[in-house]
Amino acid sequence: MYQKATRLLFSQQNLPQTILKNTLWLTISQVVSRLIRAIIVIYSARVLGAEGYGVFSYGLAVAGLLSVFFSDIGINRILIKEASRQPESRAQYIATTFGIKLTLLSFLWAMLVWAAPYFSKIAEVDPLLPIIGCLFFLDGLRDFGYAIIRSVERMEIEAGINIFTNIATVLISWFMLTYLPTPHALAIAYTVASLLGTTLTIVTLRRFWAEAISQFRYRLIRPLLSDAWPFAISNWLWAIIMYTDVIMLGWLTHISEVGLYSAAQRPIQLLAALPVIVAGSTLPAFAKLAQHEQTKFKTVLEQSIAIAMLFALPLAGGGLTMSRSLISVLYGNSYSDTAVVLQVLATSLIITFPTLVIYHAIFANDLQRKFIWPMGFGAIANVLLNALLIPRWGALGAAIATVISQFAAYGWICVAVRRQFKLTMFPLIYRMIIATGLMVGTILIGQRLGISFYLVLIIAMATYLGSLLLLKEPLIGRLRLIWLKT
Repeated sequence: MYQKATRLLFSQQNLPQTILKNTLWLTISQVVSRLIRAIIVIYSARVLGAEGYGVFSYGLAVAGLLSVFFSDIGINRILIKEASRQPESRAQYIATTFGIKLTLLSFLWAMLVWAAPYFSKIAEVDPLLPIIGCLFFLDGLRDFGYAIIRSVERMEIEAGINIFTNIATVLISWFMLTYLPTPHALAIAYTVASLLGTTLTIVTLRRFWAEAISQFRYRLIRPLLSDAWPFAISNWLWAIIMYTDVIMLGWLTHISEVGLYSAAQRPIQLLAALPVIVAGSTLPAFAKLAQHEQTKFKTVLEQSIAIAMLFALPLAGGGLTMSRSLISVLYGNSYSDTAVVLQVLATSLIITFPTLVIYHAIFANDLQRKFIWPMGFGAIANVLLNALLIPRWGALGAAIATVISQFAAYGWICVAVRRQFKLTMFPLIYRMIIATGLMVGTILIGQRLGISFYLVLIIAMATYLGSLLLLKEPLIGRLRLIWLKT
């Protein structure tokens, strides 16, 4: 048993085993790290209150929007793709993409220090922006290190660094908020923890830096940027869909509405780790298969989408039926108005989970240009709907606007990809739909009987897993087969 587990987790024997190994390590990295981070999110929301937490969240939203526009143009994904396809040129790609990334991150920091205060329109946020600029600069360097790690499919290293960084974030933030409960102190705590994690990343990857230090190639800059621009435009449009809600809430309502909305967003962002795990695990395989083995590529893509839906369906069902109890447990009664916002946002999981996987498949096939129009449509719809609904319903209006625009844009992309690769999905997910329906019914009965939140949650999970086993869900059988072959 020990030898099987060691071979599964620390070796690369074949494609299914490597994808499963990467998935397991990214699961450990993302889920454990986000659960650890959730501790300080909940604590800071309670300590700072809706207004103070709204100030901090708004600062992160402004920085996040600008980071997508001025630093996240897809360089990390391009590095993973090209280094997976051409391992003999990995050092050249690392050196050249690092030069581009460092330039972009420096520009981002300058924008956050000098330009963002004119954009935020909330005076309390302005002092946080230089600190948050340092935070995003350090996070960007660490994410670039993760791209190197993923290009060689050593996700176990990423897991260790990520967990260390989030533990540091919780401990330092708890210390700072205990003695100085302000958004400014929380921003400093996040930045110091990021510095520790980035330093560990640089030290861990010192061999790659040594190999790449003299491998910078000016001739690669043009093809890299040419490859990046469609992704950059799609990313900019995605950023409008993802960040417009918080930004426009700050413009059109009181900052406390931003705090309430951000509190509802946090569980959704935590759950978003799951499709990120699946997508990150499969990108190297997508990059290798896309050029020469389209039949196998199609199979891997269908299975990856099915895995994403395996999580998305029950989480959306649970979010719709258990949000009020969840908000009460996490934040207390002062955030009770957040429950209906969470219910609306939970429905988006059905479309966002598969889309995150699909987008990596699009990227591996160099089809980014074809999907700019759907993202543009979603971005425009998001801005218009937020302008219409936020003045009427505040945070709830922002949630409705975001979900409608996501279904419009991502649904368009999903339909186009299904046609492009002739995917057949319903036979792969109908058992999950049935199991989710049974789970939702169990939750509603448990709530009607007055059973406690925690017991209902356990019963719901058992119902979903038990239903999948009774329905003989093929994904479970495939995971068992990979284990037996290891």
